[in-house]
Amino acid sequence: MIRFLTTAALAILAVPVLSAMTAQAQAPAPAAACNADCVRSNADRALQPCASQIEAQAPNDFDWISRPYGGIFQEADPPEVPTSSVVRYRGDSIRFLSPQREWARIIYECSWDAAAGKVIAVKVRIGLLGKPNAVATAPMSGARPPEAARPAPAMVAAPPVPAAAAPSAGRLKVGEPTMTEVRQVTPKPGSVR
Repeated sequence: MIRFLTTAALAILAVPVLSAMTAQAQAPAPAAACNADCVRSNADRALQPCASQIEAQAPNDFDWISRPYGGIFQEADPPEVPTSSVVRYRGDSIRFLSPQREWARIIYECSWDAAAGKVIAVKVRIGLLGKPNAVATAPMSGARPPEAARPAPAMVAAPPVPAAAAPSAGRLKVGEPTMTEVRQVTPKPGSVR
């Protein structure tokens, strides 16, 4: 037996369904956890925590190029996922002193959680923002480059020196002082002098 419902009965059944559908349509879409204004306002909050962790990555010494007068971030990326609050700030306003005693400009990236107010991760590499990286992104550990990447030394044959022409007066004898640099080391406390 097939029953046909009257329009009044259909209207009574449809009211809860329609009210639920309109409530979903009127509910605001989930906003991004951190929009462009949030990214700008959190740059100052992230500055000091990120700077201390960037400085901790230096193998020896570091030198800020723009501080204390300017900010350290030149670029910022809003969160990749709309519900995330992690903002990535980037800059290149620091130099690290390598183990070979050479200054190198460094690109750093700090992932900042705007909701929690803490640093998530810090990455550093050699280079400048906006320029192709000419140096391989190897950590500055003082390790030598692989043999294949290093050019082979040129073999230059020196002309033979006759035995009669060899300067014997320039040779030092055992026990004579040399022109070697002497570096003094401060003694440890409590050691005998």
